[in-house]
Amino acid sequence: MVNGKIINTSFDQFDTIYLLAGVDKKGWLLVEEYLKGFAKASTGLNNDESAVEKFYVSPRKFISPAKVNIKLEKMKYSVWIPFGMSEQYSTFEAAKQEITRRLNEADLPGLKLTFIKENITK
Repeated sequence: MVNGKIINTSFDQFDTIYLLAGVDKKGWLLVEEYLKGFAKASTGLNNDESAVEKFYVSPRKFISPAKVNIKLEKMKYSVWIPFGMSEQYSTFEAAKQEITRRLNEADLPGLKLTFIKENITK
C-alpha cells in the first residue's frame, strides 16, 4: 500500500516494508509503550515505506510474524500481539528478553508471557 492505495510493485524501491496485522485495540493500548521499536500502530506511511498483509517466500509459503501473548490472569484477559526485531535487538531471543524485561517493569498484575517464534506458513 502506498498512500492508502494497493499497488503491485517491486520491493526494492522501498527502504522499509511493514507486515500488517490486526490486534485487539484494548490490548494494544495497554502495551503500546512497552513494545516501541518492535511494533507500531499504523498511522500512515512515508513514500519510502510500504506494507503487506502477507510476505511470500515462495508461491505457497509466507512468513508468520513472531508473537507475544500477554495474559493478565487477575483480569482474565489475554491478547496476542505480533512483533518484529529491531536494529538494537536483532534476534528473536534478544527481542524476547527485552520485551519480557519491559513488561515486567510495567508491574502489570498477574502478568504471564508466552512467545511464538517467526515461522514459515503454508
